[in-house]
Amino acid sequence: MDYPRCMVLFNQAIKTERTRLNYNYGLSKFLEFAKSRMPNPTFDSISKIPQKQGQILIEDYVLYLKNKTLSDKTIKNYITPLQLFFAMSDKSFNWLKIQKMIPENDLVIQDEPHTKETIIKMLANMRSLEDKALLMVLACSGCRVGMVLDFRIGDIKPMSDGSQCVIVYARTRSAYTTFITAEAYQYVQDWLAKRKQHGENLTSEDLVFPRKPNDYSAYFSGLCKNLAISDKIGNHQRRIKAVHGLRKRFNTILKSKSDINPNLAERLLGHSVSIRLDNAYFRPSEADLFATYQKIIPDLVIDEKYQLQNEIAQKEAQIQALQDEKDIKIKALEQKLEMISHHLLNLELRQ
Repeated sequence: MDYPRCMVLFNQAIKTERTRLNYNYGLSKFLEFAKSRMPNPTFDSISKIPQKQGQILIEDYVLYLKNKTLSDKTIKNYITPLQLFFAMSDKSFNWLKIQKMIPENDLVIQDEPHTKETIIKMLANMRSLEDKALLMVLACSGCRVGMVLDFRIGDIKPMSDGSQCVIVYARTRSAYTTFITAEAYQYVQDWLAKRKQHGENLTSEDLVFPRKPNDYSAYFSGLCKNLAISDKIGNHQRRIKAVHGLRKRFNTILKSKSDINPNLAERLLGHSVSIRLDNAYFRPSEADLFATYQKIIPDLVIDEKYQLQNEIAQKEAQIQALQDEKDIKIKALEQKLEMISHHLLNLELRQ
């Protein structure tokens, strides 16, 4: 069966793989709903629906979503793919009217970040090394779960203290650099080692996490619910969001440090900077970013063993710095003494 032109154009208009997955999922839910309103609907037939019939169908869909007590944000996420789909099919509807039908939640919910304790609880109840590795990567890098779509083994490289540099969204215009702790990387190594034991011939081009982001998100959400990690607010909101709460924890730790440059902090989070033209001209070095990241490692570490290792590494680095400073001073004194000796020798020769 040929892929309908409407879907080809729809997907051509989407720039990222994560958005493509979300938009296609949203469109498929609309098609499911349409089956209750019209005989044997397909994407192709929906793309050619008459204006009046289409307007009513979309309005009924919004009413259906409202009756499910979904949040305004969730309903908007279901409607946005429809706007793009019909725009690419040259269909015009009264979107202002449709947007006005979407309710606005009066309740402002201050969701909270994960804590060290909630992460420990999740790790203790996970059986899969893959899930544990991803949990630690997200917790220690601040990445969005969508990073797994194109996160390859070759996108990781070692740093001086056992931490790892990670290129997020590599091979895209959204690529940026962040890091993971030595503790998080150990989980990744254990997961990759298990894959090799099962016969996989892994290369630098292989994905670290082969499953889809939605698979991980659904699993993490279900786990948090079963473990009662966060209480539920209203019909759909949880105080700690299973996946985004990890990024919020990283952000909170990063922004709570008074000695961290806020622009470097934004870069570690993959955010666009607030200063005009900085996206084009501000190019912090990997060393500057890593020096910033090292300041928050003690707060990111989950296992006390790695906390002690990090403290020992810091002490050794301080000792080495003092030793280097002492060596520089000794060398400077030796050079000064040599100059004095040379000067005295010249004076003796003149006499």
